[in-house]
Amino acid sequence: MSVFQRGKKQVWCYRFTLNGVSYFETLENCNNEEEARAYELIAKKEIENNKEEKEKQEKAKKIKNFDKFTLEYGIEKYLEYSRAKKSYPKHDEYTVEYYRNFWGNDFLIRDITENEINRFINAHREYSLRRVKKIKNPDYKKVPGVRKQYIKVEYYEKRVRKNATINRFLESLSKLINLCKKEDKHNILPPNPLIEDDFEYLVEDNYHVRSLANDEEERIAQALQDPHFKEDVPYLSLIVALDLMTGLRATELLSLKYSDINFDSQYIEVLKTKSGKKRKVDISTGVIEMILRWKKACRYNSEYLFYNPKTKTHIKSVKKTFGTLLKKAGVSSFRFHDMRHTAATRWSEMGYEVRLIQELLGHSSPKVTERYTHVNKNRKQELANATFNNLKIKF
Repeated sequence: MSVFQRGKKQVWCYRFTLNGVSYFETLENCNNEEEARAYELIAKKEIENNKEEKEKQEKAKKIKNFDKFTLEYGIEKYLEYSRAKKSYPKHDEYTVEYYRNFWGNDFLIRDITENEINRFINAHREYSLRRVKKIKNPDYKKVPGVRKQYIKVEYYEKRVRKNATINRFLESLSKLINLCKKEDKHNILPPNPLIEDDFEYLVEDNYHVRSLANDEEERIAQALQDPHFKEDVPYLSLIVALDLMTGLRATELLSLKYSDINFDSQYIEVLKTKSGKKRKVDISTGVIEMILRWKKACRYNSEYLFYNPKTKTHIKSVKKTFGTLLKKAGVSSFRFHDMRHTAATRWSEMGYEVRLIQELLGHSSPKVTERYTHVNKNRKQELANATFNNLKIKF
């Protein structure tokens, strides 16, 4: 029975279970079973009403949370993560603008489906690059007062993005969605479509493999003797030499401080890395001497090896200066990052194990390292000839 009497005074009570929860109450002012059942009925209705109200509140809360996870919210969280974890967050600041321009700030994260992602990919396969060229002025010597023989005109050149570039966009977007899901306490966001088993990233076939040949290095060394490089950018020689010796990434190298170098134990402690994990790179006595010579000759008393007095911090990029150097040396199809490839290739040729090269370069996987450690064709031929010359048994 759900209503009953208990105790010496035979007081009426009710006890019932609703939605898995037990309820009990003593009815002091109840005189008979009919009144007790009436009290029980009222109690059940109140509980049901409270449940409906709670469900409404929970639904409203979920709707509010749905609206909270907009693209703008995701971008804010992603840039917070990028600025805290990455050494060069500026690149991510450019990347998120592609999402913002395509979907808009108020677009909901839950609406970024596989169809939306494919639409994003198709929209970003091609882009227009603004170019400027100099042409002969058609009004020169024809119209009075026109003195310019050449004028500059703007035009836009259609380009196709490489699959690797689009994949980087998608990887950043995936991280943005995951950061939103981390904040989703009510588990209302759907699964991240970019990490589903049936989603396939674009096939990358544009991996750039290039290392510096010995004659090219000699030409670069000669070009560095030019007065322009010796006087205007004296730090460039040390940057090139250090990178060929250590294989550091550009951001790792340019942000080096003197305090990162252990002059006694002869190693560089790389603190600002791509993976966020610091590592040690051993250096020779000759490299130590080069750094000390630079410190003595440098005009600025700074904690950084490569200081920019205009920005009051380290030099951020040498892309333009390095490009000028390569042009002077007659070296083509070569990037600053390829000096890292060159260092890895030379270590491989000297017999270093892949595992050791992986540690020096700071790679998380040996598969990445194997792409760097290609041996050049001439060196392979030299090794083949040396093997044959040392062969005792010949046909």
